[in-house]
Amino acid sequence: MGRVERTVAVLSAVAFAVVGHAVPAHAADAKPDSVVASVAPGSQTKAGYFSLATSPGSTTTQTVIIGNKQAHAVEAHVEAVNGFTSAATGTGFGTPGSPATGTASWVQVRTPVVTLQPGEQRGVDFTVRVPTDATPGIHLAGISASVPLSTVTTPTVANPRGATIAIKLQPQRVIAVEVIVPGLKAPRLAISGAHAIATPNGISLVLAMANTGNDYARGSAVITVPDTKLSAKVKLDTFVPGTKIQYTLPWTKDVVPGTHVVTAELRYGTKRLTWNGNVVINAATQRELQASLDKNRVQKSGGTFPWLLLLLGVGLAVLLALSLAVIRRRRGGAIRVMGAVAQPADSGDRDLSRI
Repeated sequence: MGRVERTVAVLSAVAFAVVGHAVPAHAADAKPDSVVASVAPGSQTKAGYFSLATSPGSTTTQTVIIGNKQAHAVEAHVEAVNGFTSAATGTGFGTPGSPATGTASWVQVRTPVVTLQPGEQRGVDFTVRVPTDATPGIHLAGISASVPLSTVTTPTVANPRGATIAIKLQPQRVIAVEVIVPGLKAPRLAISGAHAIATPNGISLVLAMANTGNDYARGSAVITVPDTKLSAKVKLDTFVPGTKIQYTLPWTKDVVPGTHVVTAELRYGTKRLTWNGNVVINAATQRELQASLDKNRVQKSGGTFPWLLLLLGVGLAVLLALSLAVIRRRRGGAIRVMGAVAQPADSGDRDLSRI
């Protein structure tokens, strides 16, 4: 367990124009406001995050320290967010403003909005109220600290193809809140099915996985599809109890029709799960996957940098400059031509520490 630091990027509507425009230097270099968060001294902790030994019907109050390292005042929003298993396993948390359900609904922040002056730190209390019918085991939420989007710089990216994209960046700091309800606990992984999907890189195999137990699961998996020569050994990072995911891994480059036998062998702790199933790609499924695959490939191709168009543009600019030079010599005048190539702005650095 630990602290999560990440930048949430939000893409707004795409507006198409005939000619793109360059990003101002100050907009491209500007960084969004952020705050830092840490566990207050004296809190119930484990390795830098909140780990609360509770009981059904109990109430526990803890404190998180929120700090402002900016050179100006910021408005920090402190809230409870959901804890879950990310798509590739490993702990994930809800984004700022996302609905607080499950364990997050047990958490109430005393001061949700805090204005911090430059260099200021402040303790913010939150209370965890465990329901009387809470089941034994691990329950996970998080305390999120962020600066709202309304005060974040919104750079405008000029796409070389003429599409202008607005990107909003919002750094988020999350500290895990682990609530332990006494009783026997153990993980229990399960697979309920498999299917195929089309991606920009080909066909992927998707396994519907869940942890139906009440403790974290960590281990490894070997997934095989003999007729397509797929044999993949993957690491299973933290799988949060009571959560499910669609685990996806690359399969084939093109659509392969037929009935494919899939075997998954999961090992976690002292437990072992072997699952066998089929993925049937019949004529209708083949057409559907192929259409989706073709569409994804077109979009992927469209998303690459248009070097041919850029070279063509440079060539036209050179021809224009030569033409103007000829005109200048004939007329004896001075004509200055200024041009610039727009560079896409960076969408922001992402620094994510996994629990």
